[in-house]
Amino acid sequence: MKLLSQPKSCQNLRLLDNLQLLCKIVPELEETKGVVQPKEHHWNVFEHSIETVGQVETLFETSNNGSIFPYNRIPKFEFMDRYFSEEISDGYNRSEFLKLTALLHDISKPSTKTVEPSGKIRFIGHNSEGATVVSHLLEKYRFGRTGIDFASRMVLYHLRPSQMAEPGMMPSVRAIYRYFRDLGNAAIDTLYLNLGDYLAARGPELGASEWGAHCETIDHILKHMSTINVNRNPALIDGHVIMKTFGLQPGPDVGKLIELVNEAQASGEISSTHDAMGLIET
Repeated sequence: MKLLSQPKSCQNLRLLDNLQLLCKIVPELEETKGVVQPKEHHWNVFEHSIETVGQVETLFETSNNGSIFPYNRIPKFEFMDRYFSEEISDGYNRSEFLKLTALLHDISKPSTKTVEPSGKIRFIGHNSEGATVVSHLLEKYRFGRTGIDFASRMVLYHLRPSQMAEPGMMPSVRAIYRYFRDLGNAAIDTLYLNLGDYLAARGPELGASEWGAHCETIDHILKHMSTINVNRNPALIDGHVIMKTFGLQPGPDVGKLIELVNEAQASGEISSTHDAMGLIET
């Protein structure tokens, strides 16, 4: 973590690996070496993981590369430097946890790899299994619960920003609401993990058009973060009213109806209790 808190983290990690120390600290990384990925990926899993750390770090070095492709397309937001300097846990800030998570985000690809008869490579469930592995790893090294939850949530959802809409489409307001609801404190950080992951996947084969489209999607999500606040809007209706009005018993269905109303309210589709009741009726 001290090395990750310094500039040139990618070089630091390669030095650790050359000294045969990196995989002593994180034994699970050993299995990622030489693991071939689909053709969309330039590097194997291990090299990709190291490169992702470097790309995440470079996202914030705007003074050196802000006008150079591909970094001239990176979405920014107000107070970004201050945001990533906030301490998350154990004396480490968001930027340092982001680089740690970048190193570990694909740690379960080897155990989930399958190859179809056509030759297509898949890593189904590597994000969910990886979140569990990362949680156990950080517990072993005595990280605090806040930091463990933060990193494992980013690993679990690191693919989510790329899956929120059909190709060529922008995520809907409802999809963005669900994203911020599910990721909470890690929502913005995961967007930048996703950007670094994308850059490290394509490497020198990255095209300007595809990268521009991906950055537009992330920028679209970021622009909605000030208008979508999961906990800001006053509730239009509660479970007791729903059960009494519609003759329902306590249970998960009531919770689903409340969440349906919350999504519609956050997206601006409804704004009153009357609207909420009408939505539930339909």
